[in-house]
Amino acid sequence: MSTQNSNHIAGKEPTANSPILKALKLLGWMLLLASFIGSVYGIFHYSTQINDEGVYLGEVTYATARIRILETRINAQLSALEIARRDRLPAADALQELSGTADRATVLFQAFISGGEVKAITGHVTPLRPVATEKGMAAAKDLQATWFPLRDKIQTLIQHGEPLDAGLLADARRLARESGPKIDKISEILAHEEAVYYRPHLSSLLRMRSILIAYLSAASALLIPVSLLLGRIRKFNVELEAKVKGRTTELRATNESLQSEIAERQRAEEEIQALNAGLELRVKERTQELAESEKRFRTIYDTAPVSIWQEDWTEVIESIEDLQIRGVTDFPTYFREHPEFVARALKAVKVRDVNQWTLGTFAARDKAEMLASLGPVFATPDKLPGFVGELTALAQGQTVYHTEMNLNTVKGDTMHGLLATSFPPRGSGSGDVLVSVLDITERQRAEIQIQHLNEQLKARAQALVEANKELETFSYSVSHDLRAPLRIINGLSSILLEGCTDKLGTEGKESLLAVISASQQMSELIDDLLQLSRITRSEVRRAPVDLSALARSVADELRKANPERCVELLIEPDLMTQADARLMRIVLQNLFGNAWKFTSQKCNARIEFGRSSHNGVAAYFVRDNGAGFDMAYANKLFGAFQRLHSTAEFPGTGVGLATVQRVIHRHGGQVWAEGEIDRGATFYFTLPSKLKAR
Repeated sequence: MSTQNSNHIAGKEPTANSPILKALKLLGWMLLLASFIGSVYGIFHYSTQINDEGVYLGEVTYATARIRILETRINAQLSALEIARRDRLPAADALQELSGTADRATVLFQAFISGGEVKAITGHVTPLRPVATEKGMAAAKDLQATWFPLRDKIQTLIQHGEPLDAGLLADARRLARESGPKIDKISEILAHEEAVYYRPHLSSLLRMRSILIAYLSAASALLIPVSLLLGRIRKFNVELEAKVKGRTTELRATNESLQSEIAERQRAEEEIQALNAGLELRVKERTQELAESEKRFRTIYDTAPVSIWQEDWTEVIESIEDLQIRGVTDFPTYFREHPEFVARALKAVKVRDVNQWTLGTFAARDKAEMLASLGPVFATPDKLPGFVGELTALAQGQTVYHTEMNLNTVKGDTMHGLLATSFPPRGSGSGDVLVSVLDITERQRAEIQIQHLNEQLKARAQALVEANKELETFSYSVSHDLRAPLRIINGLSSILLEGCTDKLGTEGKESLLAVISASQQMSELIDDLLQLSRITRSEVRRAPVDLSALARSVADELRKANPERCVELLIEPDLMTQADARLMRIVLQNLFGNAWKFTSQKCNARIEFGRSSHNGVAAYFVRDNGAGFDMAYANKLFGAFQRLHSTAEFPGTGVGLATVQRVIHRHGGQVWAEGEIDRGATFYFTLPSKLKAR
């Protein structure tokens, strides 16, 4: 568009630099120059033709004279050969000379006949016109009929050599004599053509050259006024070019502005097209996504194992927005003081559809029956409170609201439902609300039952705690109160044994010794009970503990107490854990004490402390090769006062392993034992550091 407009505008006011004026000016100068060049060329051409014609005429005259000379020379040479034959003289030189003369004559005859090039005669190349008249052609053919047989005879004569052939020589002389008149005839014809054609033609060429010379002189005389006129035209053109240049500049600026606007518009159109294409693609993709989303939603909606209701709350949302515009902010109070608004809003809610699961949940045959039974379904005391909660959540901008309420089935049964109401975002303009109803009747019953059981369990646990406290208090009190009588019995028995040994006799001494032993055993039992009671009441304080170091300390104490025994002790190093160090010392004292005691009858006693893995948890163990035990009675090992061996065989109170179990359980761990009679026993315990101590 821009190019066409600019050309059109420029065409209305042509300037000095316009293509049309430039073309006209160039055409004028080209015509003038062509006329000068044509004149000069014509003069040169005609001069050349005149010169050629003059040269031609001269050469023809010269050639005619030359051919006469050659013809005369051939006759003379043939006569000389006849004399040499007759007188029997050498003829080789004469034959050689005759051969050269015949060759030159042949070239000249061919030039006469065909208009070819004559080189041997004039010394340069000059085109000759053939004889053009009918007489000339007939004379040339007549000469050809004579000359060429003569040439052949001469060539045969020369080839035959000496001695000369008389017949060939006679024939050659005869043909040579016949060629003379024919050459004269051609000369006459050429002279006639020169007079009739060549000289008038030469005169015509001279006249044409004179005319061109006169034209060139006249044209040269006109150059001066033409130059003056061209100067004025040039001045006018300069002024016109200045005006045209200014106008052209304006038009160019306007054109550039138009082109810029057009280019900008084209770019804008291209951008709009690209945006439209991208938008169409996005709309297409979004439409496809929405279709797939709608399909997925419909699939989920129809197959979800929960009751889903599609409701229209458009009028309700508009009413809530109207309240917000009026400045209402305390919606719970407003709904409580305006029950008519709540009732009107409840009537404005429209149930559009329900899914298949709803039919089974509410015992409806089909959707029509379900939608027709909405009144009886919601005819429960929870109807208005539940709806007020939904209204409040909607007014406060919540998008999801959960509540529980009783509902009725189509058959009239009561169910307890968990409702999740999904509201559209505020300001979206949508009134679509989804309500999911989950039947939690059985769950509610189970929760009530669990709550009742929890209350019973809590009461029983409290009673058990109180009973344990009373038992611990009783055990501590009994153990503490028994210490004084035992000390008195033990002291008096020792005094009596030392002061009245002679009076008691053997039986009395044994009885006193039995009383002292029993009192000491009773004192140990009381100490164990007190220790067990303290362990139950004390707080577990976890900290990093080196069990290996504790085990070595306990083993050293046992060695010092019984230096006469030789026991192999194997303690794995660097066994670290998180536990109460004081309580773990009690555990190791009891376990190592048991192992020390039950290996007393072994001459190669061996006790080992280490760590293994049990169900992915670190399990520490104390292993011995002592008396062992029957695994059938393993469940009795950790009970208080439970013993698998007699006191006479292995002394003890039966409280040590019960203390071990109590400490390990308070750390949240487990303890168990494995053994075999006369092959030793292994006691395991775990200390999970991540569990809360009890």
